[in-house]
Amino acid sequence: MLMLSRSFVYIICLSIPLINTETIPRFDMRDKDGIIFDPIAPRAGERLIATCTLVGLTPNDKHHVEWSLKRFNDGKNFTLAVDTDVLQFNQPVPRLHAIHATESSDWVLIFDPLDRDDIGNLTCRLTDTNSREIYLTRFLNVI
Repeated sequence: MLMLSRSFVYIICLSIPLINTETIPRFDMRDKDGIIFDPIAPRAGERLIATCTLVGLTPNDKHHVEWSLKRFNDGKNFTLAVDTDVLQFNQPVPRLHAIHATESSDWVLIFDPLDRDDIGNLTCRLTDTNSREIYLTRFLNVI
């Protein structure tokens, strides 16, 4: 009986390294007080600061984030920014700002000012992830 118990323990100990311990990155979007907000309900004309924090990045993961907005009123999809490059809503005056410091896990998108047409699903998505879909979407309800 003692011999059988030892064999069982050895098998368990040898099997542990085979367990997949990969950390999968995920997003966490919170307000300035650390509260997860959904939906986001700011007023038109105000400034909105949306922050996506990427949790669980490994050194092998790429650090590129894309912000997009699927507008509710007309169903159009807009890629707003990639990392710090703003791609939309620059005319006649830039009203979007994208901020990301090197080696930071925070990506920030600032709407200044918000427009009533900004109502829709705001998404931050990790790009260059091969087949993994890593993103977070919050409903932006401009009032």
